[in-house]
Amino acid sequence: MKFSAFVVGLAASVSLIGCSAGRSSIVKQYEDSKGGAAAAATINDMALYLRNHADLEAKLRQPCAVQSATTKGDWLQSDEGKVCTAVRLAAFGTPVTEDKSDKSVY
Repeated sequence: MKFSAFVVGLAASVSLIGCSAGRSSIVKQYEDSKGGAAAAATINDMALYLRNHADLEAKLRQPCAVQSATTKGDWLQSDEGKVCTAVRLAAFGTPVTEDKSDKSVY
């Protein structure tokens, strides 16, 4: 019983360490600025936040440009890719509107 509790505790510790170590500096800066959890936010929500925090948006432009040029695969679906997409939307002034529809299909 003690051994299984030890194994579960060790596995939980390793998973927590892995999660925090895998967070990119771009995501960390966004979340540390009180932007909220990037994993839970939509790109539009993040873009609206970045429009109101132009200093953060300007600070993230260069790192996002470097990352987007050097990454492959499904990066755009990652938290970092979502933040960088929001940075681009906010930087270029692309209209970001809240979806007020009830998603009904007619």
